[in-house]
Amino acid sequence: MSQISDIIRKRVEDPDVTPGHYGAWGILRRDQRRDIRALCDACDMYERTADEFCITINKMWIPVAASLPEPDRFVLGVVNGTHGGLTFKNALQLVEYDGRHWYLDGYPKIGAVRVSHWMPLPPLPKEVQEQ
Repeated sequence: MSQISDIIRKRVEDPDVTPGHYGAWGILRRDQRRDIRALCDACDMYERTADEFCITINKMWIPVAASLPEPDRFVLGVVNGTHGGLTFKNALQLVEYDGRHWYLDGYPKIGAVRVSHWMPLPPLPKEVQEQ
């Protein structure tokens, strides 16, 4: 449960948080309280879904020590190092591995830059694929 929805729930359930003072929460009708509870539930569900999404994404990262992508295919990579005056620190970049070297999309051979992890790119949306 998120901290914000927890605070709101407590206020809705117990509007008399200060003895003798009801404030705005004390004048809520029953249906308004129900709607606020439903909104808090939706927030909690969104937060759980976002957490699950992050866990899923983190499982998709492949360390280059474990496996390399197919040559000449673009993937999303975690890039570190410097190149041509640019400094990359855990930067997410579109990269390509040619079987020997890593390349940044739009740059020549990346030199001192390292790719530590990569993941395949997702497929195009169906609407775009059909065009």
